[in-house]
Amino acid sequence: MRLTARRHDGDPDRPDGLLLFLDDPVTGLLPWFAIAFLVGPLTFFWASVVSLLLSAGLVTASKLRGEEAKVLELSDLAFFIVLTVVAAFAGPRVIGWLNDHADEVANVSVALLAYGSLVIGRPFTSQYTISRFPN
Repeated sequence: MRLTARRHDGDPDRPDGLLLFLDDPVTGLLPWFAIAFLVGPLTFFWASVVSLLLSAGLVTASKLRGEEAKVLELSDLAFFIVLTVVAAFAGPRVIGWLNDHADEVANVSVALLAYGSLVIGRPFTSQYTISRFPN
């Protein structure tokens, strides 16, 4: 059974808040927000771990809902796996640069994902639209 943003119990016209939250592209961007905002209060490594855990949580939530993970969620997971490995094994010079430029790295990566999905004719936001408005 696939869970949509509409409740199966009670009022069918009243959307379920959690499911609406999960069906929103802004939710898929949470790991990117986390890396941009957490570097500084946390080390780059721990900020990337938090973002990786958020990414894994989003993919898991999709699977638990009976859906395939969305392109944005899978891109999040792949990117933050790589970033966490880099953060774990890179030298101090690379980590210093990443600490100073984490928000730019996140912004450029999201922009490349957005433009890349447009170039191939499948905007990553279309999966959210189809999920929210299936007809």
